[in-house]
Amino acid sequence: MRRKEKTVLDGRKVAFEAIVGRQGGEGLFGLEDKADELGRRAKLRSLAEQSAQYDRGYEGSQRRCPGCGRVQRYKGEASRELLFDCGTLTVPRAYYVCPDCGQTTYPLDERLGVG
Repeated sequence: MRRKEKTVLDGRKVAFEAIVGRQGGEGLFGLEDKADELGRRAKLRSLAEQSAQYDRGYEGSQRRCPGCGRVQRYKGEASRELLFDCGTLTVPRAYYVCPDCGQTTYPLDERLGVG
């Protein structure tokens, strides 16, 4: 049985997916299921709080283009869903486009090490 709950934490959308394998959830197994769920929620909240410290990867109105070395311009935000074993985290990311070579970059992706 799957249950989804979506919340918003500091501008980041957090989706918890609790997988309940035992029916009834009473006694010791019920306590274990609740503890597992609390652990998943805490982990996902922690990931959201830590990623918020990067401020969407915003580096100002312009930055150096890694492709051609000229100036990329800030164009706005684009969200990305990051999947973890504890749920899904949707993070807003600043993106930049180079008017010369057309390369688009997401500094937050670079800082978090996601491709």
